[in-house]
Amino acid sequence: LSFPIPCKQNHRLRIDYGRLNSEHHLSISLPCVLHRSAAHLSQVEAITHLGVSVVSAPAALQTVVAQARMRVTALVSDALRAGQSVDRSDSNYSHSFLSEFSRELADGEDQILDRFMNCGTLQDDELERILQGDPTASLRQPRPPCGLANLGNTCFVNAALQALAHCTPFTTYMLQGLFALDVGSQGPAGCIVALVYAAVLHNLFGLAEGQCSSTLGPGGRCFAPMDFMVVLSRFQPYLATGEMQDSQELLAWLLGALNEDLNRAGGANVVGLDASPLRATSPCLLGMSGGPREEERHAAEAWFRHLHTNRSIVVDLFQGQLRSQLRCPSCKIRSVVFDPFLYLALPLPARPPHGVVSLDELVRHLCSEECLDAANLWVCPNCGEHVEARKKLDLWKLPPILMVHLKRTSFVQEGHCVWTRKLNCLVEFPQERFDFRPLLPPETIHKDPQLYDLIAVVDHLGGTVDSGHYTATCRRPDGWWEFNDSHAKYLGAGANVVSNKNYVLIMERRSAPTEPHAIDRQLPNEPHAWPHLIDVD
Repeated sequence: LSFPIPCKQNHRLRIDYGRLNSEHHLSISLPCVLHRSAAHLSQVEAITHLGVSVVSAPAALQTVVAQARMRVTALVSDALRAGQSVDRSDSNYSHSFLSEFSRELADGEDQILDRFMNCGTLQDDELERILQGDPTASLRQPRPPCGLANLGNTCFVNAALQALAHCTPFTTYMLQGLFALDVGSQGPAGCIVALVYAAVLHNLFGLAEGQCSSTLGPGGRCFAPMDFMVVLSRFQPYLATGEMQDSQELLAWLLGALNEDLNRAGGANVVGLDASPLRATSPCLLGMSGGPREEERHAAEAWFRHLHTNRSIVVDLFQGQLRSQLRCPSCKIRSVVFDPFLYLALPLPARPPHGVVSLDELVRHLCSEECLDAANLWVCPNCGEHVEARKKLDLWKLPPILMVHLKRTSFVQEGHCVWTRKLNCLVEFPQERFDFRPLLPPETIHKDPQLYDLIAVVDHLGGTVDSGHYTATCRRPDGWWEFNDSHAKYLGAGANVVSNKNYVLIMERRSAPTEPHAIDRQLPNEPHAWPHLIDVD
């Protein structure tokens, strides 16, 4: 892979690409990623992950080990080829993903792979002991969290990475190396994002001294996510120009890219992971007497079609389903469509009373019925009349981990000029046990109570939407921590993190799985793992 360098004459470029060229964190963290993948995939819990009966443990375990070794070997080979393919003749850019590994190829690739998968480099790793259930691990004083160095207007990247890293089931899945079983087969470009993100997580969490490329900065331990910025400049260059970008856009891109890398649908085209997902099915016509079971069946059919092209842990943990409908005021027929969504975007009011609005109000406003005007008449497919239809959006299924985007941008028009203004109102909600059930349509059916806890927040500080600074506040076992680039500050177990600076909320359902083997791996032919409740014929 070769990565284009933005024009040096661009005075707005602030990322230190010279530093990017000289530091290679993957040469330290990627061996840990690959070794942990092989180690964990050879354990009995991987048999459950693959759906193999534990009764046939010896034979099945050998199969798992063989499959794990083959898959990890393939990933290493792809990554090595990616590292070798960099154009080293370019004097302005000579970064290699795996420069250290490439120089060792003369010793033989097999020996390198054996060292990755068989050496005991992680035996004294604190994170490894925690993952394996060592009862003494939790008794020791935990090391302070690790910050991320600002490489020049990259606070939006740091805040997004910290927030996503504190989504426990997803991070555990990556750290245990289980992603190696799901990574796609599109070649080096199809797995690099997952590899680099896993390496970032290994730098953030628990690596023993000498195995981590972090340094002790003024705010504690921190490391510079150099390789992640290189990947960002390669696959999403408009987010790596050196200018301030939107942290929520970075989160959406990263989850979409990880979905592509980890898609279990094979070579199928990945669709439907952005804010305007591709329609998974055509509209269905329902009468006013259509019962909950009928609509649930249509919703499940739409989800079935979605799973044909999108099957990944991102879908399992982060994707929900919306219902949008148009209702004819004449014949009362409804045209209903069910679409997947990755995050919930909530517009904020320009002038709420006393500058405060509740999260409940925002969701109810998003789901309120509106009447199309005479300029947008709808042709009813049932009666054929041109009518001012009633349009309505509903939350049909919420994911185990719900990402909420508080849209703080308002467009103001003065004469022929249009400018943006940041909305600084406070959005109130409880940090624990927020109940979404009253905000969902009464006809929807749920398997679990819809109680959510706040686990991470991305805050935006500053008076305008196109400037300012991003930070993250995340819940850890000992309480809330604020991550301000390289600085990590302990706020306390009962800290109030709700403020008018909140920009992205990440909430976790109380019944959400905490271990990867407990995550429902959704497949088109296994509806029991879907969020829907239907009668299977």
